[in-house]
Amino acid sequence: MIEEKIIAACGNDCASCPRYAVHPYEKTDDELHHTAELWMRIGYRDRVVENEEIVCYGCKPENWCRYRVIKSFEPMCRQVCTDDEYKRLEKAFFEKEKNLSTKMGNKWSSDLEMNNMDQIWIDMYNAAKAVLGGKTISDYVTAGEVSAAVRSKSGNIYVGVCIDTCSTLGICAERNAIFNMITNGEYEIDRVLCIPPNEGKGAPCGACRELMVQLMPGKYKDIEIMIDYSKGQVMKLGELTPEWWID
Repeated sequence: MIEEKIIAACGNDCASCPRYAVHPYEKTDDELHHTAELWMRIGYRDRVVENEEIVCYGCKPENWCRYRVIKSFEPMCRQVCTDDEYKRLEKAFFEKEKNLSTKMGNKWSSDLEMNNMDQIWIDMYNAAKAVLGGKTISDYVTAGEVSAAVRSKSGNIYVGVCIDTCSTLGICAERNAIFNMITNGEYEIDRVLCIPPNEGKGAPCGACRELMVQLMPGKYKDIEIMIDYSKGQVMKLGELTPEWWID
């Protein structure tokens, strides 16, 4: 068994990743299919994807960390994975800081601290990106043209997509993600990120802001909103809604 680590720029250990198939870490078709099933079980994909989609040959600019298992999925991994599956995912994805520390030596800590906030946004973006994709569900319902990720105060990330109907029964991606958070027993929002059509610039609509305000009266102004991911532009909800009626 090969014990060498291959540490990516994000801190993942590619050598332990069940998707990584560069020599001498080639995977059989059955192994890749099992990984695709595992990705769906832990909630990182909404279906079992084809082997061609799950296999990875290393980081590429056009597909940077698209399927990376981020740490917010660790609780679900504990619930649905076997011991062997969890140990492998833990080694591959949940020891980033340890791996970066080993790779970069003592210099890593100050650099990592400076980039911690950026890494959280990257994790949120990747989580939202994984569920983005327009779908026609029926003649009257479409979904997925916009996706969002909400980070709770405890550090968990919840995702949602927009749902559009012909009779105004739809919902924005941000509120869908918030409802996902509430369904999982959490009620305080730390950050919100949305991927709008063409991945452009955008802020939550009035209805989404209203929900956040009513959910966290007295605290909502500190919620951080990603306005433009490409530029790293972040605003607090209090800046977007300085004079809300609930005050």
